[in-house]
Amino acid sequence: MKSIHFWVLLNLPLALAFDPNYTAGITPPYLVYLKSNYLPCVGVLIHPLWVITAAHCNLPRLHVVLGVTNPSSLTEQYVQVVGHEKMIYHPNFSITSMENNLLLIKLKRYIQLDDHVKLVGLPREPAPEAAKCTVSTWAFSLCDVCE
Repeated sequence: MKSIHFWVLLNLPLALAFDPNYTAGITPPYLVYLKSNYLPCVGVLIHPLWVITAAHCNLPRLHVVLGVTNPSSLTEQYVQVVGHEKMIYHPNFSITSMENNLLLIKLKRYIQLDDHVKLVGLPREPAPEAAKCTVSTWAFSLCDVCE
């Protein structure tokens, strides 16, 4: 399992976390709402037991919400809510830097995958250095990756 963690930490920054068939107004099924007593964050489902997000997210009393299209309405039909077992921060993460800003969250149970909850499709090859990426979130929709 350590090799999976290490692989994800090394390769996820190269991943384009989007579905080319995504239609505006529809939440991607791999998007995870991280509801806490502080500020919410967004994560990505990379395995039925694992979510990855930014390590700078402060997540006290975390509830992981999947299958939601509107985070202000957690009573939607296909919503799955689960607790977490542990959080694994990138070993070189520092709150004063955006480098290594990765956090793995191990869920308390395996998530049931369906049409509303799916794993993100990670690329097999690194993205070119000057590539543009789409960032899936409820706060904004597009981010240009600049040098």
